[in-house]
Amino acid sequence: MNDRNSNKPHRVIFLASLLKAVEQGDAEAQCELGRMYASGAGIPKDSKMAFSLWMGAANQGNADAQNNLGLMFANGDGVPQDFRKAFEWFQKAAEQGHAWAQYHLGLMYRNGHGIPLDHQKAAEWYEKAAEQGHLWAQHDLAALYLNGQDFSKALKWYLKAAEQGEPDSQYNIGIMYLKGRGTSQNPQKAMEWYQKAAEQGHDGAQHDLGLMYATGLGIPQDFQKAFYWWTASAEQGNVHAQYHLGIMYKNGYGVPQDNSKASEWALKAAEQGLPEAKKLLQHLMEQNEYKHPRP
Repeated sequence: MNDRNSNKPHRVIFLASLLKAVEQGDAEAQCELGRMYASGAGIPKDSKMAFSLWMGAANQGNADAQNNLGLMFANGDGVPQDFRKAFEWFQKAAEQGHAWAQYHLGLMYRNGHGIPLDHQKAAEWYEKAAEQGHLWAQHDLAALYLNGQDFSKALKWYLKAAEQGEPDSQYNIGIMYLKGRGTSQNPQKAMEWYQKAAEQGHDGAQHDLGLMYATGLGIPQDFQKAFYWWTASAEQGNVHAQYHLGIMYKNGYGVPQDNSKASEWALKAAEQGLPEAKKLLQHLMEQNEYKHPRP
């Protein structure tokens, strides 16, 4: 028996029950049915119906619905974009302790969308959400403190986001340990955090980890591992990794010397505008002409 068809009676019963609750003015039911219309889950997608249902729930004080209305106005989804209205709905939900709404208020203050830009207020709202464990609020709060040169607080919040597996935070912790910002300099710990982010596909962490292996910075020099991580990074388009692969192939560091492959990677980096790569490519072209003079 097809599992999808076998679940159909249950979906019909659930939807009938939900519609009945909506007719009775139940805010939670309105919010849930609004989500279904917004995503097209089990019913045809309809942004106008989602808006109407969320408005009904929001006017009853439902924080989820208020946050969802804020998103609709902020993104112009089903309604004309209106940052001021988005702010008003986010604020209603945020004042009830809704973590996502608090985060969205932080974003609005940080970017000055519909309201004056205010990094202090952005930090205050980010922190409210971050203290509830909101991953992106923790990361963005750390970034605010980093830009404000408060390295100790930046490290504190990056660590909280990193422990939830956020790769950008893991990468930034690696940088902070490498440079001794907000903590004592520790290349070994830097490598450990770079590795966590690199294994999640973070091209910056892959590049920097490759650089540590290539230079032997705080760890044993290992050109093969440098090549591995630079290749992973370069294949994602990281211009500095592409350039370094060109250097490795040109000089035969950890790989057989190969000017053809060196030129391929130098060209990729040069096409992204890296001046060092353009010089490397020119050098390789000149070198090739001397080896193979024109007739």
